[in-house]
Amino acid sequence: MLAGSTAHVKADSMVCRFVGEAINADKSPAKPETARQLLKAVAEHLGVDPKTLDYGIWNYQRTRPMSRKRKLSA
Repeated sequence: MLAGSTAHVKADSMVCRFVGEAINADKSPAKPETARQLLKAVAEHLGVDPKTLDYGIWNYQRTRPMSRKRKLSA
């Protein structure tokens, strides 16, 4: 994830779940392409590297309590 192009966004399950929570009332995960496009747009708006934002979201999701993750994926 941290190697390669700085513009690359890997919309894995944790990133898709985070984006889905942000944009969907039903809290379903976002589709990978939607998550990728939104992360790139937000990174540009914030003036940060897309890969840095991607990793920050991934790391945030990774450290969330497991019970909260299960509730959101159900």
